[in-house]
Amino acid sequence: MGKQLQILRILQLWTHREIVSRYAGSVGGLLWALLQPLLTIALYYFVFAVVLKVRIPELASEEGYFLYLLAGLLPWLGLAEGLAAAAASLVANESLLKKVVFPVGILPLSSVLAALVPQVVALAVFLVVLAAVGPLSVQGLLWLPVVLGCQLAMTVGLGMMLAVLTFYFRDLQQLIPVVMQFLFYMAPVLYPRDFVPPQYQGWLVVHPFATLIDGYHRALLDLPWSEDSRLALMLWTLFLGGGGLIGYRRLRRSMGAWL
Repeated sequence: MGKQLQILRILQLWTHREIVSRYAGSVGGLLWALLQPLLTIALYYFVFAVVLKVRIPELASEEGYFLYLLAGLLPWLGLAEGLAAAAASLVANESLLKKVVFPVGILPLSSVLAALVPQVVALAVFLVVLAAVGPLSVQGLLWLPVVLGCQLAMTVGLGMMLAVLTFYFRDLQQLIPVVMQFLFYMAPVLYPRDFVPPQYQGWLVVHPFATLIDGYHRALLDLPWSEDSRLALMLWTLFLGGGGLIGYRRLRRSMGAWL
């Protein structure tokens, strides 16, 4: 029990260090944790809502697309940042691992948690906005802890496995952002699912993060969420979360000479 508490304490301290170090030395400090996603959202809103005039049929109000964009983009930014930071965590702390006996799993785990904190804060602000102007549904909100838990499980499992793989295959650091960018445009974040031609709708079910975004749209905006998408999200959570942790343990044992 004492050892577990010690590990939790180290995790807490390292997560705090991760959050502070990302914005250390900048004038805005931790304010950038909110400014960066807001600037990204403003850019996408201008391109897709103002220039391309994308509209969401289920959200008829003028701010409908803005709410849709927020509901999908906020979790995506947390997901993408968490995976990228987790994948690079062991490489970034290689010198520490060679000098100190350290619970290695804390490094990718703290990276995921540090990326999740700004998302949770932004979602809390978003809920206040929805309560004032949007289609906030109590029934939909019941899904929010479930979807957030699925995101955490997937990001931790996949992130920890990527951390070990990246420690050995350094090129993955360059490949992961490219893959995530591809998956981003394949997910219904910037456009509604109905925009996808019928013959490609099946791909959204086998896209692990598209089903996650569907869940956030259901929880925050009370949009329809098909049974197929819900089932796919649960399966992807088990596969990426549980399978990722199993893969991490096996890969770490097999790479004992390096870690």
